[in-house]
Parts: sequence; structure tokens; C-alpha cells
Amino acid sequence: MKIALFNSFHVTRPYAFRIHEQLKKLKLDSTLFYTYYFSQDFNDPTIKSIKPTPLPIFRQILNDYLFYPKKIPSGFEVYHFTNQGMANYMKYVNGKKVITIHDVAPYLHKGKTYIQDYLTKRILKNVTLADRIVTISKNTKNEVVKYLKIDPSKIGVIYNGITQGKFKILKNKNELKKKFNCENKRV
Repeated sequence: MKIALFNSFHVTRPYAFRIHEQLKKLKLDSTLFYTYYFSQDFNDPTIKSIKPTPLPIFRQILNDYLFYPKKIPSGFEVYHFTNQGMANYMKYVNGKKVITIHDVAPYLHKGKTYIQDYLTKRILKNVTLADRIVTISKNTKNEVVKYLKIDPSKIGVIYNGITQGKFKILKNKNELKKKFNCENKRV
């Protein structure tokens, strides 16, 4: 099975890279594509950049709506868009479509401009094109159902993981209290 992952190189970047890493460990044919204005060298032929079209103004908006989606390679069986901001891209692919929704806050809160609000809502409405939706919490799933009117059977909850080795689990409650200077407080 050929799987294409897409990330717009924003805060969800580690999420996309971890999924790609795990798919490779499972010996699945996975390629990670990212949209970014600066070249990155990952020394990995399965990580590829989708280059932006150089523009003097409105480059992010025009690339996201007009140019990036048309640069998505064909020939994959599954296309996983690793953040909701890429929902617009789903119109341009053939194959199974999966999208991860980290939150629906942009849909619920006003942006800085009318255009920003319009584009955000338009992007999120494209979520309905997905064959499967991943949310990172039950709360996000409930919000997707409520605000985007998505059938709950189409949504799976997969909690974000942690990077092994970056966190130390304190098993002793007294050690934890001492570390955070709250020995006299109930924890």
C-alpha cells in the first residue's frame, strides 16, 4: 500500500514525522510531503518538499488555495493530511483520504479579517471529503460532530503520544511535591 502524508510544516510537524517514522518501521511504503518556503535536507528520500510558487504578495493564501494542491503527486492509495489546515487539498487527490483534526478553534473564533474567517471556514468544510477523520481527543471529536456536522462513525480518536526519553516519570508523590515546591499542599 502506498501512503502519502502531507504536512504544512507548522506545529503539527513532529506529529507527521512520527507517523511517517512508524509507518516505515512497519515496512509500509510511506512518503512524507511538506510545504515550506525554505529547503530542508532530511537525508531521507521518503521525505519530500512541495515547493511554493514565488509570489510578491498573498503568497501563503495563494499557494495554499491555488498552487500547492495542484502539486500533490498522484499514484498513492492513501492520502493522510496531518492537520486540518490542509483539508482544501483533498479535492485534488484520488484515493482514500484521511485527515487529522487537532482542534476546531479556528472555526469557532473570529479571525483578524473577514477573508481569514471565510477561508478558514471554507477549509474546514472540506473536511467532509475525508473517508476517515482522526481527532486527538474525544472533546475534539465531539466538536467536529457538533460544529462541522460529521457522522461520528467516520471519526476515530487517537491521542497524541509522547516522545520516549524526553519525559521522566516521577513515581514518588513526595519527589513530585518537592520538585514543584508544594510539599505542604494536597496533591
